[in-house]
Amino acid sequence: MDFVEDYSQPHFYRFNQDSISLVNFAIGKLPEKVNSVADLCCGCGVIGLELSRNIEILKLSFYEIQQTYLPYLLRNINLFSLAKEHQIKVADAQLLNQYQKYDAILINPPYFHVKKSRPSKEIERRKARSYSEGFLEKILTYSIKSLNSGGSLFISFPKEGHLEKKLGSFNVRIDYRDIGKIRYYHLLKL
Repeated sequence: MDFVEDYSQPHFYRFNQDSISLVNFAIGKLPEKVNSVADLCCGCGVIGLELSRNIEILKLSFYEIQQTYLPYLLRNINLFSLAKEHQIKVADAQLLNQYQKYDAILINPPYFHVKKSRPSKEIERRKARSYSEGFLEKILTYSIKSLNSGGSLFISFPKEGHLEKKLGSFNVRIDYRDIGKIRYYHLLKL
């Protein structure tokens, strides 16, 4: 898959191959046309936008808690999105299921636990790269609740992060693919 390389991004964060690999994994599992897709922890929107360039999406929603990303996200949507309709929420995942149900949700969350990693001195970078206790459980719970029946959740996370332990309580079918140190999960809501 060819991807856009010149997305508008803040100085403290650059998307990497993990985002593109997550999109490629999702493309292989999703139909050619999807009614509603959410990109959580969207940052500047690379994942949702790349997906919209490869499958037909009627409504594409972006969720990000950092207001700092908004001008970059808006510019990228205007330049690169092929979705029919857009929705942007500067909001926590807790608000996700208050808005609508989705056919697919994609998440490339922060990979580093705030207490188990070396924190960045720059606040915005630290927010983009680190998560706190309970974050993964919360985002998984709200995401799965926000899926339509038969909907798909795609999430990337380091293999040694033991995400499987957090997935056991959900009524989903799980498959995954490993690429390097990252595991790409597909959770199908039953």
